[in-house]
Amino acid sequence: LEINSGAGLSLLENCRRLVGLDSTPSHGNLAAAEFAGELCRAAGLHVEYQRESVAGVEQCNVIARPSAQMPSEENLFQTHLDTCDPGHFGHWSKTQSNPFNASIYADVMYGLGTADSKLDFLCKLEALKDYVSRPMKKPFVLVGTFGAKDGMTGAIKLIRRKKLNARRAFIGEPTDMRLGTAGPGLAVVEISIPFSDEEHVYRRDHDLKESSSTQSKMFA
Repeated sequence: LEINSGAGLSLLENCRRLVGLDSTPSHGNLAAAEFAGELCRAAGLHVEYQRESVAGVEQCNVIARPSAQMPSEENLFQTHLDTCDPGHFGHWSKTQSNPFNASIYADVMYGLGTADSKLDFLCKLEALKDYVSRPMKKPFVLVGTFGAKDGMTGAIKLIRRKKLNARRAFIGEPTDMRLGTAGPGLAVVEISIPFSDEEHVYRRDHDLKESSSTQSKMFA
């Protein structure tokens, strides 16, 4: 990958390129993580990839530090590089019906991942470039994860493999420029429909008949 080392226009171009890499749940974030890692290397950081295959999809955590060695304590700057599915492409009116085409209107960039939260990774990297060669009591580690839309899979694997020694974490999420001190959390909802024995028999017999409707099978 050819990486621009300047600021300004090169940052915008890197934003466009990162948004242009599909990292939806069905595609995986491997390409986005590798691109982010190359940008970190160009900034003088040591990069480690944690590649994982999850349900047949190639995923990856990217871990970037000023030093190749993990310090005894560090500050974590973390952002997930995966996005949700874009939905119907026709709804992306600001990006010419292409959610992966980052477009700027009145100083605002539109595209899948611009707010949540690919560009947060690039902004963190841009801010941390000035501290790559500075001596620090608590060095930083910049991490891009996967699986934020699937139960924080990447973050869990990161912790279980003991890839970090972080006491403080700064996590990127859209908060309308307000400081957030807690995450939204995850909720799992289970819905049970208490069919009677008579209804169970009716549904079983109905689904086995040739006259079963499409709607009843969708419900099943």
